[in-house]
Amino acid sequence: MNDQNHKKTILVIEDDHHLSKAITNLLKLQGIYDSYAAENGSIGIQKAFELVPDLILCDIGMSDIDGYQVFKILKESSITSMIPFIFLTGRSELDDIRLGLQLGADDYIVKPFQNDELLGSIKTRLAKYDKFLDMSRKNFQALVNISPNAIFITNEIGFVDISPSFTKTIGYTKEDVADKNLPDIITGRDQDKVKGELAKILKGIEDSGSFKVQVIRKEGGTEDVTIFLQKGISIKGKPNIIGVIVEEREIQNKSSNALDEDEIKKELRKISDYLAENTSDVSAELVSQLKQVYQSYSQANQAQNGDPVELSKREKEVLLLACKGFPIKQIADELFISDRTVEKHRANLMAKTNSKNIVEVIIYAIKNNLIEI
Repeated sequence: MNDQNHKKTILVIEDDHHLSKAITNLLKLQGIYDSYAAENGSIGIQKAFELVPDLILCDIGMSDIDGYQVFKILKESSITSMIPFIFLTGRSELDDIRLGLQLGADDYIVKPFQNDELLGSIKTRLAKYDKFLDMSRKNFQALVNISPNAIFITNEIGFVDISPSFTKTIGYTKEDVADKNLPDIITGRDQDKVKGELAKILKGIEDSGSFKVQVIRKEGGTEDVTIFLQKGISIKGKPNIIGVIVEEREIQNKSSNALDEDEIKKELRKISDYLAENTSDVSAELVSQLKQVYQSYSQANQAQNGDPVELSKREKEVLLLACKGFPIKQIADELFISDRTVEKHRANLMAKTNSKNIVEVIIYAIKNNLIEI
């Protein structure tokens, strides 16, 4: 909703500086793309996790880390695995083309190529990916359409999606909230409370919350409601929150005169798990491949960037288990701490290393020898 019209982000991984510049300029001239360049495979991998682009163009014949290695690493992570990937190569041998497609690449363009050929392939792959995302959104709608609760997804920019019951409960349609954030439909006296609760979850301080506020109905007037929030997955690098709005009068109408909060929270977790497709941030295989790529650069990296950040003993323990492919719950069980505490440590790790996700933290740790993997 709030990002439907954003420019598509394209990452160009190409060690030929002149060709890379030509491609990024060509894309920018189209007016519908934001293009970024990476001069080799290792930088390309890191930028892919940093930007989470809409599409990647990658040369195959790069030194040290070739395009095939880049592709394999990015496909190993749930953060980047679904990004459309187009190989660029100066070799037109049939075996090379077959290998690229067998790996699962979306397309394969042989250099030299015509601009129209490149732009046509990009347009086709993005359209196919958008269709896939649209199907995912429809599946999400099918899941929430049966819920009597007013469900919404929001991020730091504003509303991402709402359920039909959201419209039925307080009157707003998707078009009505397209340029709004949750505090915009809350009465002035409660706006600061809502902003504070959203900030805690978006920053990773909390993973859920609930509070009573007054919501402004579309047709006028206010309604006393309880809002439940649950941290969701990050989409395009932006953390998302899944929420439910429950009217107080509906609560009072129930014979038990009480709200089944556990059922509400269970539903939010179910939607969150569905959207995440039950995948974890990292796997042991991904970390092994990242180690091979980045460990040889650790000394040079430290020389360029100075002393690395200091991590606490517990942060190192959480990071080491994440490197072994442990999901949050398993890390919590292993260290005898709560899921929420693990989330807080992960948030601290990302803040300290200026990373957008846990994979970036792992790359930073490998480069700076922060832990023994």
